[in-house]
Amino acid sequence: MAGKTVNRENNDSAMDKQRIVARNKAIVKAGVRIGLLILLLIIVLVGQKIWNIYQQVRIIEEETNAIETYIAPAPNIDKLPEIATKIHKLRIDLDSLEMEMEPYFGLTAQLGGLPKYGGTISQTKQIFSLTQNLVTAADEALTAITPAIETASANDKPLDVMELLNQLQSASPQLSNAQISLAQAEEARKQINVEILVPQVKKIITARIDPLFRTIAASFPAEDALSMVRIAPKLLGGTSTGPQTYLILLQNEDELRPTGGYLTAAGLAVVSNGKLISLKIESSELVDDLNKPYPIPPWQFKEFMNIDMFLFRDSNWFTNFPTTASWAKYFYAYPGASPANGVIALDMHVIVRLLETLGPIQVDNVSYPITSENVLEYMRSAEKSRPQGTIGTWDRKQFISDLAKPLLEKTLGARGQAWTKLLPVLIELLDERHILLQFDDAEATALLEHRNWDGSVHIPPNSDYLMIVDANMGYNKSNAVMETSFDYRVNLTTLARPKSFLLVQQINHSTMIVPCEPFFTVRYPTQRTVPGNTPEPYYNMDECHWGYLRVYTPEETKLIYANPREIPAESTMLGNTIPARTDNLGNEDIADAQVFGMMILTPTHQSTTTELEYSLPADIITKDNAANSWSYQLKVQKQPGTIAESFTLTLQLPTNAKIMNANVPFVENNGTWTAQLDLRRDLMVEVHFGAK
Repeated sequence: MAGKTVNRENNDSAMDKQRIVARNKAIVKAGVRIGLLILLLIIVLVGQKIWNIYQQVRIIEEETNAIETYIAPAPNIDKLPEIATKIHKLRIDLDSLEMEMEPYFGLTAQLGGLPKYGGTISQTKQIFSLTQNLVTAADEALTAITPAIETASANDKPLDVMELLNQLQSASPQLSNAQISLAQAEEARKQINVEILVPQVKKIITARIDPLFRTIAASFPAEDALSMVRIAPKLLGGTSTGPQTYLILLQNEDELRPTGGYLTAAGLAVVSNGKLISLKIESSELVDDLNKPYPIPPWQFKEFMNIDMFLFRDSNWFTNFPTTASWAKYFYAYPGASPANGVIALDMHVIVRLLETLGPIQVDNVSYPITSENVLEYMRSAEKSRPQGTIGTWDRKQFISDLAKPLLEKTLGARGQAWTKLLPVLIELLDERHILLQFDDAEATALLEHRNWDGSVHIPPNSDYLMIVDANMGYNKSNAVMETSFDYRVNLTTLARPKSFLLVQQINHSTMIVPCEPFFTVRYPTQRTVPGNTPEPYYNMDECHWGYLRVYTPEETKLIYANPREIPAESTMLGNTIPARTDNLGNEDIADAQVFGMMILTPTHQSTTTELEYSLPADIITKDNAANSWSYQLKVQKQPGTIAESFTLTLQLPTNAKIMNANVPFVENNGTWTAQLDLRRDLMVEVHFGAK
């Protein structure tokens, strides 16, 4: 009985185990089914999510393509409201897409090991941040400026500057937001390694987005726009400061001087509430009161031009424009004129560009329209000699005032599209140093310095620096036929002792063959004189070129070699031979500068080549110990009044070194690296090099 009981218990236990196993199997099967159902549900949900994301991406791609039709090759101002609407819609869609993608950014960052696409997928968050912030910056900026652009584009009335400024001031928050988003986009770009991206994405970033950043960097940033909007009412006489008076300097680059050209005419402009109240322009020769004492001029004027007094017309001898502006204001007010609140210097190229943008004008007593094509010829031939019998003051450059009046009227009366074309041109003229500015206002001065619009000579720390300045000292207009190019070679083979070799080539393209004697072709040639009549003036540009060349370099530069040439006595104003010498001019009261100068004579149909070799301070090269590389920076400052002189930069690096990256294109040839550039604007060259 006991045995049966034990057997029954054993059987029951076995059956319990079977039931447990069966139950567990059922549970497992049910779990598997549930798991499969959950997995299937996840797949369906994720698939739906992926499909939604894909659909949104396609919509965004279509919107982007539509926007590009409006802005390529250049934005269409007429379509600005439509562009703004489309970009705002794109921003909303990108924000929606971010909400869809946010949960997956952590996962995508772990997928860098996937073949082919891993590098792109792992940087999804950074790429998206770059895109989203660029679009946000564009949306905020367009929201800010569209009302002002619409005001400027109105064709029914002239532009009300103060109204425009009020609109921009009210848009300050949007401009600030645009600047923040742009900075965030730049930070996202720094975090992207383009070398591991798929080719299509890499091309978009390197060929389209990177150039966009460079363009923005070279344009007018929002923070600068905000500063100008805040400052402008004061400068335009629209605040409690009252009307503002500015000294206008008109410079003729055919007779080149350090800040743009011979100071041919000048005058005072008074502005109040954004409107020009008065303007008077006269020949610079009429400014001085020679009954008063005047200072002794810089020594070059006496030695090379036989000038004993420092007068208003020569006040732009100083390469540093703030210094020139101080002297010009002093000389202009010296005879008793009203003091000026600032200085605006222009060269003739400004007039050409304004006419090119605004169209022709009609000048009194001129039978033909003045255009951008003929204005230089008009100004070179319009100077009038004193009529016989005239007594008292005579302005032989009255034509400048005659030209300025209709040009100013057309500029101030511009409507609609004319302003949208004109504003970028004015920015270009400032960037290219055809317009130089000085204001007494401290905030305006800081902005001008930041934008490099103040014409100051500024040498950055730990950087190479070069500025070549020509000053015409021949009493003629020979720069109209001169061509100048620069070849700058930097030897970095010994990093502790860098050296430079500068070659300046000047070609005189004069169509005449004349001896290099002062006043050989006089202002009133005898062949043009008719008995009983007053001779007509002659624009003497087809002559030899007497130029005092100055080279600005970093402090502690040491001259090793130069090739000055003797100028014979018959070619000098004082009849004394000028010896072959290179002048050490110290720093000319310019911080961190070393300046060299020499007088150079270039005959007609000939060229001169000036050479200077010098050692540079060692701190122009900096080392990155972590990357085992070096950096070389060079600032080349353009002389105002010039257009785009050719500039060749050649670097000779240490043995087995190569350029790793640079912000200008270099070509290697037998161990030397050469970049062909021009000086339309200042150059800022940055080169990083290291072992091959």
